[in-house]
Amino acid sequence: MKQTSYNILIFLIRLIHICYLILAVISLPLLIIHEPFWIWIPIYAWMAHHMFAKFWNDCPLTKIENKLRHASGKDLISNGFVNDLYKKIRGTKNG
Repeated sequence: MKQTSYNILIFLIRLIHICYLILAVISLPLLIIHEPFWIWIPIYAWMAHHMFAKFWNDCPLTKIENKLRHASGKDLISNGFVNDLYKKIRGTKNG
């Protein structure tokens, strides 16, 4: 595959990942507003486990992006998607 194809696929994976994270953050206050506590408390607990457990540090979308990055010769994401995105926004890491 050409370098341009890899770059497009990496961009699409990043876009999906960012949309997923934004929707997850937006959904949390909406759960409190629209659902009773016996519904949103377990969902919050599951999401907290999903975000902070060591098991989930390597998200499936990050794995796919790392495979594409490896195939295109770019640096891999080693410390999580959000941390990598934060470093790129700050300009402390080249991608």
